[in-house]
Amino acid sequence: MKSLLFIVSAVLTCCAAYGAGVRDSLFLDGTWTAMTEDGVCREVVLPGTADENRLGPENTDTSCTSGLTRLYPFEGVVIYTRNVRIPRSFSGKRLRLVLERTKPSVLRVDGDSTGSFGHILTPHVYELPPLKPGVHEISLTVDNSPSAVPAGIHSSHAWSESTQTNWNGVVGQMFIEACDSVFISSMKVYPDVEAGNAVVRITVVSNEDISGAELKLSASAVPFSVSAESFPKPAASFSGSATSFPEPAGSCSPEPVLPAVIRELDLRKGGNMVEVVLDMGDNPLLWSEFHPHLYRFDAYIRAGKSHDSMSVQAGMRDFSVSGTSFTVNGFRTFLRGRHDACVFPLTGYPPMTVEEWRRVFSIAKEYGINHYRFHSWTPPEAAFEAADIEGIYLQTELPLWGEVSRAKSSLNAFLLNEAERILEEYGNHPSFVMMSLGNELHGDTSLMREWVERMRSEDGRHLYCFGSNNNLGWNGPQEGEDFFVACRVGWGEGCTAHTRTTFAFADADNGGLLNSMRPGTRADYSAAIAASGVPVISHENCQFQSYPDFSQIGKYTGVLYPYNLEIFRKRLADAGMEGMDRDFSMASGRFAAECFKADLEYAFRTPGFGGFQMLDLMDYPSQGTALVGILDAFMDSKGVVSPEEFRRFCAPVVLLAEFDGHCLSRSDTLRADLLVANYLEEDLRGELSWRLSVEDVRSPSGVGEGGSLSGIIGNVGMSPDCDFSSEQGILAAQGKVSRGGNLCIPVSELAAGLPDDAAFSMVLELESEGYSNRYRFWVYPSFAFDDSGVTDCSGLDFRSDSGPAEVAVVTAADENLKAMLDAGKRVILVPEHSSVTGNTVGGMFIPDFWNWSMFKTISENAGKEVSPGTLSIINDAAHPLFSSFPNQGHGDWQWWSIALNSRPLIMDELEGYLPLVQMIDNAERCHKLGIVSEFAVGNGFLLVCMTDLDAIADTPEGAAFKASILHYAASGDFRPSYRLGWEDLVQLLYGERESHDIQGVENQTDYSRQTPSADSQ
Repeated sequence: MKSLLFIVSAVLTCCAAYGAGVRDSLFLDGTWTAMTEDGVCREVVLPGTADENRLGPENTDTSCTSGLTRLYPFEGVVIYTRNVRIPRSFSGKRLRLVLERTKPSVLRVDGDSTGSFGHILTPHVYELPPLKPGVHEISLTVDNSPSAVPAGIHSSHAWSESTQTNWNGVVGQMFIEACDSVFISSMKVYPDVEAGNAVVRITVVSNEDISGAELKLSASAVPFSVSAESFPKPAASFSGSATSFPEPAGSCSPEPVLPAVIRELDLRKGGNMVEVVLDMGDNPLLWSEFHPHLYRFDAYIRAGKSHDSMSVQAGMRDFSVSGTSFTVNGFRTFLRGRHDACVFPLTGYPPMTVEEWRRVFSIAKEYGINHYRFHSWTPPEAAFEAADIEGIYLQTELPLWGEVSRAKSSLNAFLLNEAERILEEYGNHPSFVMMSLGNELHGDTSLMREWVERMRSEDGRHLYCFGSNNNLGWNGPQEGEDFFVACRVGWGEGCTAHTRTTFAFADADNGGLLNSMRPGTRADYSAAIAASGVPVISHENCQFQSYPDFSQIGKYTGVLYPYNLEIFRKRLADAGMEGMDRDFSMASGRFAAECFKADLEYAFRTPGFGGFQMLDLMDYPSQGTALVGILDAFMDSKGVVSPEEFRRFCAPVVLLAEFDGHCLSRSDTLRADLLVANYLEEDLRGELSWRLSVEDVRSPSGVGEGGSLSGIIGNVGMSPDCDFSSEQGILAAQGKVSRGGNLCIPVSELAAGLPDDAAFSMVLELESEGYSNRYRFWVYPSFAFDDSGVTDCSGLDFRSDSGPAEVAVVTAADENLKAMLDAGKRVILVPEHSSVTGNTVGGMFIPDFWNWSMFKTISENAGKEVSPGTLSIINDAAHPLFSSFPNQGHGDWQWWSIALNSRPLIMDELEGYLPLVQMIDNAERCHKLGIVSEFAVGNGFLLVCMTDLDAIADTPEGAAFKASILHYAASGDFRPSYRLGWEDLVQLLYGERESHDIQGVENQTDYSRQTPSADSQ
């Protein structure tokens, strides 16, 4: 074994991490030996993981569809060993070995144990025994087995296999640092924005009593938006007289430098706490998303021959609560957040450098994000540093997802230890504004309150809550919480308590607001907010699945591989749809983006709403494979919505229109109220302009343009409660949702020049001070029907080239239908839904929530309805079927009544055939689903419509869809070429279908509770 040991010589450098300041450091990066429990030794590279070093056996199981697959998984104990040469300059120094991030570990030096640590979210910092110059053996035991941490930690994203793999190893920095016998162990900065000062608490450790020590504390502004790597570091040592302190070294000197404070101290053996109040000047630079100004605080200590220094970065910011709003430095803010579950598929662990995290945050900011919630884990130091620079508000969490109970003493001790270390390690960062006890907790609320009170007493610089979406929101906010993260606020009739628009069917009837209510934009969450006395953040909204684009498979070149996507790709081919993944991805993704807009605007329309935490901006390729992002798992765009488009409804200012519905008749009047949500640090001044125009025309005659109207807010009409002040020029007050004018425009004014039978779409565009938004409407002529079909279509021509065509409409594939088809008739079959349940799926409008396999199991276990599981519609918008039904080839708001009143038909066995209107299935089940299909049967032509046309005929879009189907069936364009035998047709409609073996996915959340608990308020 000795031949496998390598000697690392001293690399003396400045290390600023973990309170090290300027100290000589010996980095331990490089080759180590690793010995596993079976006695096998191998060379590995640290920092790194067992997966990266392929320490475990190759994974031969390629059958998993619930998530990504670890290619070389390892679980257990590894002993990492290396010889280290301690330099003479370390003689007599106090030595510490720092491991930035690892799993429970034990350290031995020259065979003797120096201690152990069990925490997982902050550095392991070992005090080393005095080491003589020369070679010493460092042996590190790391354990990632289930027994290494309490069982309650296993489901958290800090440990589970869901995204961040349960890796073994060390990531980030590894080094031994040397400091004198008197050193600074910690420095905490408590900004007071109102007073204009900062209270700095410094702990100095001394090996003996010393009189006459001197401490200097100074603060300087860090150059705005400077990269982390150019942050100037303090000089390595003192020079000159006792009162002469060196200026910071580096090429980018911070300024202005504020007056320093020098204190003379009498040190006692052990820890000495010194509190200094620094005057930050008349106009200190404040930190927020709009101007993330940072200060560097430098502390220098000299005591006899000993000296040390420490530098920390902090910001002058006050993140507080005012009623149900958050405030930053006195200004109301709105948290435009996303959920982060540690999705980094190349490594299986989070980035450990500031550059990598700045890339992550910069991409998120392109889409309007100003807030991150870390789901049951806490990121490394680099994430906080990057968030400080980029102006991102962070909520971190303890590694818990499950039950809180006093009986779980080892778990409770573990969590409190993690909390104390997180606050100590990352508390200075201005980006660290909020902390939660975990995800979707249940159990002992009084114990949660005790924990939060303890954390708040230790560090009052942050806001605290008992957990994110505890008890699924049923119990409402609890006494002692600063804010409330939940999908609902207590109990309410119907959806009145909801704070997001979609749910799993296991958790809300019919999947919540978007699937249940006719699309419009007048509703908001005011009823839910009225039930809360603290700010409410929408928990994990925007869970809209989209279909995977399998070209991303090639991106997985790291420790994880998407066998799940390969299985889905094969299922797509088996269902006769090979190569359609890109079309499905774009169609479902574009509609998902529209659903994002609707979901987020619900929140922005609500006065006094705290914000949201989307799930998610990016895909979550695990826990059942939840492809819910507009970005893929690598944060690359899917091409479904641009950052500029997304920022229309996710920005500090959002222009909003309230109206009853997206679908209108030609005789209707468009009525819309205009609102402005303003969360800048100032009132929004200027004008709000609007434009309403015909954007697309799909009419039988193919005529061209319709009308266009535009104006400035107030020219058309003013709401009685209008907040717009033309005299002061204030369009929207800071931190409010202000009402402006209203629009009241007859649709006929825009339809001038179009034929009376033309259906068209129109777009309302809003713009003010560089912000914009847009809404699409669909306008249809009036239709009337009788039992035989269309009686009045406002001039719509139902004649084929050879004259009037007879079209029969039937509801069953019986002998009557067979006779008509044998006789060469044109027939529309609209089956009774109750007769075709065996080979169909249910009707659903919105993309399925999260992923179908997980909530299918949850619903079944809870005795709830299982979601239909579909992802939205795809069709060829240029097909003659849609001559009177304008659309964009994918799901949108005009499909609501149609989709909900359909039972898509499973058509997997029809090789080479695609329906005219297809419902995209989820990737796990992957059926070919038809809503409208056409076949040649016998001597006739058959159009199969799986939508209940009578049920939708009283809506503008439903009547138009029914008329379009009747018109198409009567036209010369209806000549289907795909031939289907009668027996095959009957089997297709009425046969029983065997589905894939769908794997259930374990979830720690309790969905069985449907009654208030004793903690309800």
